[in-house]
Parts: sequence; structure tokens; C-alpha cells
Amino acid sequence: MESQADDTNVVILEFLDSDRREWDDFVLAHPHSSPFHLIAWKNTIEESYRYKPVYLLARDPRGVRGVLPLFLVRNLAVGKALISSPFGVYGGILADSPAARQNLIAALRNWESNGGWIILSYAMLFQSSVLGNPMYHGM
Repeated sequence: MESQADDTNVVILEFLDSDRREWDDFVLAHPHSSPFHLIAWKNTIEESYRYKPVYLLARDPRGVRGVLPLFLVRNLAVGKALISSPFGVYGGILADSPAARQNLIAALRNWESNGGWIILSYAMLFQSSVLGNPMYHGM
């Protein structure tokens, strides 16, 4: 799914309800997506566990170029943590360009450094060998 077009205009935005269709369309079209990337999973986790979603999307003038589902989790076991797709077996970054992937990684690092949050499941977020596709997890 890697794009050949110019990637210099990729910006990272927080998910809004108005982004639902574009988010899910992007996820459904991506060859390495899972149900845990869909907005239905966000709603399930948010309603069942009261975790606060922080869903980030990479966008350029052509539309959504990448997504990163995250949840802010606070409990005694982990303290404060950002977790991608809790209770799911897959999650992390889906992107169709290097710029989208790198900008999502930068946004994640910004959350970590500015908020004092620890990132759990780095392996899930950044493994390049999981599916052998650098657009899926790789750094």
C-alpha cells in the first residue's frame, strides 16, 4: 500500500467522530489491518473499561494515510500507560507511506515525553518482523 506520491504534507491529528468513516475505510483497505484497528473496537474498550482513547491519524490533502489506535490506561499495575489495542492481539501503526509512519511515531514519542506516560507494548507498535512489512510496525 505504499504511496509513490509526495509525502511532505502529512500531518497528525487526533481522531474526531467525523473521521469515523475515513478511519474505518482506511483500515479495511490496508492489507495488514485487524479488527482491533476499527472504531468498533475503540467503542467497545471505551464503554467496557472506561479507558480514554487517543486515536491518531496521519492525513494529507488526499485523505487518511495512517492510523494509530491508543488508549490511556491508569491502574496500580502499570501506573500511567499508553497501550495500543488493549485486549487485542494486533494493533499499532497502520500506514501507507514512510512519512505517515514516521510522523505517527513522532507523535507517540511526544505523548510519552510530554505527559510522563510510559508506552506499553512497544513490540506491538514497532516490530518490523511481525508481518515483514515496514509500513505496518517498523521504525
